[in-house]
Amino acid sequence: MLCRASELDGYTLDARDGKIGAVGDCYFDDRSWMVEALVVHTGSGLSDKLVMVPSAALHPANHDQRAIPVDLTTQAITNASPPPTGPPAKHPAHQRGMYAMTGCHIQAADGELGHVEDFVIDDETWMIRYLVVDTRKWWAGKRVLLSPQWVGRVNWTESKIQVALHRDTIEQAPAYAADAPITREYEAALYRHYARERYW
Repeated sequence: MLCRASELDGYTLDARDGKIGAVGDCYFDDRSWMVEALVVHTGSGLSDKLVMVPSAALHPANHDQRAIPVDLTTQAITNASPPPTGPPAKHPAHQRGMYAMTGCHIQAADGELGHVEDFVIDDETWMIRYLVVDTRKWWAGKRVLLSPQWVGRVNWTESKIQVALHRDTIEQAPAYAADAPITREYEAALYRHYARERYW
């Protein structure tokens, strides 16, 4: 199922032997655009502890229960490694946090057009399918989706994501509504508009 990354905030992990924690962020590889791990709060207040739960242990989210089944015990989750600290330059190569990437500017072939507002994740494969781009500075109220496969280069120093598309092409793309499900029909129209090969 396709869902926005921000929807997963606060989801509980449904471990083998009980429920634990709350999702706080996602880390992904900026080459494959696969989610590598969820950052999970395992406590609260002064006793809060952040850990990285690998995506290999994750099952599709149960959105009705706001939970993510995990093939780990609560003890294994509690003992998992913490997320990297410090500036992105100190993190493992190509590993990025979604919150750190939110707000990055989108640079089209002929100029800037907006910024990353969210991500759309396929929670069956834990792959990032789309960047949600807010273009309201240019076109009132419009959000569009861009596949990470269309990203040419990410400049982390300048917080810019370059895409090999022109602004008017993106402007005329089917609008994205965050409160509406992403249907296969909508995706097909999106790929037709951009004249790109479908991923399915």
